[in-house]
Amino acid sequence: MKLVIFSPMTMTSAIGRVSVLIARALVARGHAVTVVRTESEAYLHSACIPCDVPVLKWTDTDGVAAVINEASQLVYQIGDNFPYHCGALHWLEIAPGIVCLHDFFVANLFEQWSRGRRSEAERVLAQWYGDEAATDFFSAPNSQEFFEKTARSYPMTEWICAMAYCVVSHSHWGMPREARACAGPVRVLSLPYDASNPAVSSAKE
Repeated sequence: MKLVIFSPMTMTSAIGRVSVLIARALVARGHAVTVVRTESEAYLHSACIPCDVPVLKWTDTDGVAAVINEASQLVYQIGDNFPYHCGALHWLEIAPGIVCLHDFFVANLFEQWSRGRRSEAERVLAQWYGDEAATDFFSAPNSQEFFEKTARSYPMTEWICAMAYCVVSHSHWGMPREARACAGPVRVLSLPYDASNPAVSSAKE
């Protein structure tokens, strides 16, 4: 299979490190993988996490379109940090795929995405949370109240999941929202990691 993974890859991205592990495991199983970096311009030109597969920038429209056209499947790594995931949102709307949802709460992602497209954002809010949601969502006077209000009533989980063919989550918490929004299968899988085993390390010492 040929897979394209959309992910932040700047050195400070934990999701990027997960993507490298996934790419490595897929290649070991005989698959071809391309990673598309999804950060904003502020991060897109920073050092990339070392990766053994081809890495493109999401702004390379022709290059990304070419790998999408050849791909067996697209995988989008999504978290609540807009500067890290803006490129994934751009391509997810054009070419849906599997969404790996790293944060159940993505209201910050949505709020920053909504800037410059307020009418569209209001339609999304009304679709999932009712006609009064748009006014309420954008009325918080400060970041603390915004977090408390959106975490309670408007996590925007449905917005992301509705764009996916399939959703992978790392927790069973909140799964009813994901299942209600995504037309395809929803699964809970463990988060890949490569931390050393303290018990094994101690035994060797």
